[in-house]
Amino acid sequence: MNLKRFVGGLNEKRLVKMKPMKKKLLICLITMSFILVAGCSRVTPKPIKPGDTVQLTYTCRNQNGEVVSTVDEKTGRNTPSSELTVFVPPLSYGPVSLIAQENASSQIQGPFIDFEDLIRAKLAEKVIHLKKDQEEQVTFSVPTDEEKDPGDRYLSMARKLKRDKEKIISLSRFPKSPEEQPMPGMEFMIEPGFKARVSRIEKGQVYLAVIPANGNIYDTFMGKAKIIEEANHYNVEIMPKKGATVRIGKLLGNITEVTDELVKMDFGNPLGNQTLTCDVKIEEIVESGSPSDQFTKQEVMEKINNAISDAEAKGQTTININLGEDPKKVQNGDLVKADFTVSDEKGEVWYTTREKDARLIQKDSPAFKNDTGKQLVLTPSQFVVGLDDPVAGLQQAVSDMEMGQRKIVTIPPEKAYGNVDPLKIKQFPCIQTSSRQTKMSSGEFIKMTGLPPVLHEKVTLNPYLEAEISELNGDEVILTAIAEDGKVIEDKLGKTSIHIKGDTVYLTLTPEIGAEFPMNDRIGRVVNTDGIQFTVDFNHPLAGKTLTVDINLVELTKASTIMSKELPWQPDYGFALDMATQEHKPMVLILYASWCGWSQKLLHEVLNDPRIKMIQDQFVWMKIDSDQDKAFYQEFKQESFPTIVLMNPEGEIINKLQGFQPADTLRGELIKCLGNQTDLISHL
Repeated sequence: MNLKRFVGGLNEKRLVKMKPMKKKLLICLITMSFILVAGCSRVTPKPIKPGDTVQLTYTCRNQNGEVVSTVDEKTGRNTPSSELTVFVPPLSYGPVSLIAQENASSQIQGPFIDFEDLIRAKLAEKVIHLKKDQEEQVTFSVPTDEEKDPGDRYLSMARKLKRDKEKIISLSRFPKSPEEQPMPGMEFMIEPGFKARVSRIEKGQVYLAVIPANGNIYDTFMGKAKIIEEANHYNVEIMPKKGATVRIGKLLGNITEVTDELVKMDFGNPLGNQTLTCDVKIEEIVESGSPSDQFTKQEVMEKINNAISDAEAKGQTTININLGEDPKKVQNGDLVKADFTVSDEKGEVWYTTREKDARLIQKDSPAFKNDTGKQLVLTPSQFVVGLDDPVAGLQQAVSDMEMGQRKIVTIPPEKAYGNVDPLKIKQFPCIQTSSRQTKMSSGEFIKMTGLPPVLHEKVTLNPYLEAEISELNGDEVILTAIAEDGKVIEDKLGKTSIHIKGDTVYLTLTPEIGAEFPMNDRIGRVVNTDGIQFTVDFNHPLAGKTLTVDINLVELTKASTIMSKELPWQPDYGFALDMATQEHKPMVLILYASWCGWSQKLLHEVLNDPRIKMIQDQFVWMKIDSDQDKAFYQEFKQESFPTIVLMNPEGEIINKLQGFQPADTLRGELIKCLGNQTDLISHL
């Protein structure tokens, strides 16, 4: 098991344990709870009691006064976040709902505890006896689990690292599509602390010069790192502080030991051995057992009876009931299908699923998928509320909608694609130079091209320039550029002219304003040029714009329906392969070990995530304890538990994922397997 693979938190589940023979008892107990509280008046604020649902905002700080976690937007926006800080901005700000419980934190168990889940559990204990609109400061800590398995508790990492000054990436792996090509002079972040600049492109290889991003000091989660330049590489020395709190994903730990070579961290305390002080404000209280505005007692009992009947029919011993679910309205976790049109302040359409609005769409809009101006997707878009975001602002627009409803919502920039970030505006040189003759060893040539040098063979130096092997002198290969003075090459980026002066070849780019400029995983647009440099804006085209979303709800599938679906495990490997072929579905094979905590987390948490459940029917599923059945461990060259093998319908391996995978990562890999096979995936 490896702490580095841990990302994300614990899924919150509300499970009611029952056996078929106890159905009557369960119903009686729930019915009594309604009778006891029926008719209670809430004219004056009442203190929170166990079982009440509470909406609250909070900000928690450690002993040094640093923000650790907050749902208050103003506090979050004003709190710096970096590799060295514990605080990471949440996906969204605003009040959260908790159920007040006296022993809520004792229910948060497992080898790896999400500290933010633990904070909310402790707050669920601390809010008891508080009142609506009350602001209170609460303090708490938790003991260290001294009996925790050392493999789950301690992590050691190297203090000294080495980074090469040059990296070589295959041209076929560098771009995201055949139309995107790297350009000499391009710069992008290759890892924290370092950026890469495309120096040249030769025979299918992209050569990257690795350089420090900002000076020789940068932040890592273990502390400051110092970069020392050597002749052919960089040495990186991390400077950790013993006792400092560190964060990996949603785990908190402490640096307990620092040697010349290693940093040892202890993750035995879920709060990083800190005492937290939280400023809490109670926004709303719904008393336990009180029929809410959404549900009557009869409706709640009907939900419970239906859930029990369904569980008995399937032979299940647990049921999952969300009493806060509104069957008529869109809530987080629901699967919805919606038609929408997104326009800016000028009324210009940027996205649409409606054919009648497609003619109004901007030609440089992200909604277009090719150069012909044809928008490919003109059918309702399907997504999970709170998890997927096909278009920024769509989540906010669809919230609380009902079937058949249509509404128009205005979304400010900060809730859509953000304000314009000046750091995403980059400059590149218009002129690139190259020596007309290049010398290298035959070994270097083979490394660059993958082939032995042959006299007069032609190779590609960059997208605009070829060279010929003009001489072979023993181990030396001499390349002479094939360049036509005055030649002009036109492509999507603009015009590139070739000029030769002496032994130097000059490539001068005159880019088209508005042309797309791909770099790494981003696409920018050329916004200006002065002939010496050109400027590319990598901000989203809608950054800084207020959007109008015109949306109507076409379909609504409640989260409880998605979560009630059982994963269809197949009983036999051969049968699963046959089924995949017959139904023409990809196959997911889980190789696990019963003793491995990561395996159990994958099987019981990740595979129950709604992001996985919503697409589970598109696959054939098989799980094998390969620790017991060694043949599968050896056949699939397994290196760790768990391992996920993804196969096409013919049983050929598409991908093999070694180790634990969080839900969002696994879902991304599953979608790659599906391609465009489903209407659902084509919109995500």
